[in-house]
Amino acid sequence: MQIKSVIQSAIHATGAAVYIGAVASFITFMGNVSAMNKFPVLGVMSFLLLFVISAAVMGILIFGLPIMRFIENKKKESIALLFLTVGWLAFYLILALIIAVVL
Repeated sequence: MQIKSVIQSAIHATGAAVYIGAVASFITFMGNVSAMNKFPVLGVMSFLLLFVISAAVMGILIFGLPIMRFIENKKKESIALLFLTVGWLAFYLILALIIAVVL
């Protein structure tokens, strides 16, 4: 396994974690907006649009580079990169849970 794969997977997982944090902050903020209570259809539409955009962004961050490597016939590197990215995401999850319990 190359150090380059570890660094790339860490960058992608960090980008995903930052994006997830931004979306969580946005959802928390939107829960306090009174316009969503007056027009519930807007709330549902906003949620579904955010869900679709998030799926696309996460798909690109997690699967984009591994798929490119797989197409380039670098199958071992592709699988390693995918599992490293998921591993980093699991690390961030554990870190977030520890922080939530301690604080």
